[in-house]
Amino acid sequence: MEQSSVKILAISDVPSELLWDESVRRRLEGIDLILSCGDLPKKYLEYLTNFTAAPILVFLNCVR
Repeated sequence: MEQSSVKILAISDVPSELLWDESVRRRLEGIDLILSCGDLPKKYLEYLTNFTAAPILVFLNCVR
């Protein structure tokens, strides 16, 4: 049986400075899915979509 792998970027709460610079395209290369686990600005998630074709799955943090 042939095995394949999925490369997932999990992000949460605070935008990463590593993804806010000119190397973002290189850092997102090969990512198959971005998993956002809450409290990230919409602007940040939209920014990431400019550099990858990977879908973004968003889970919202509902803790009050």
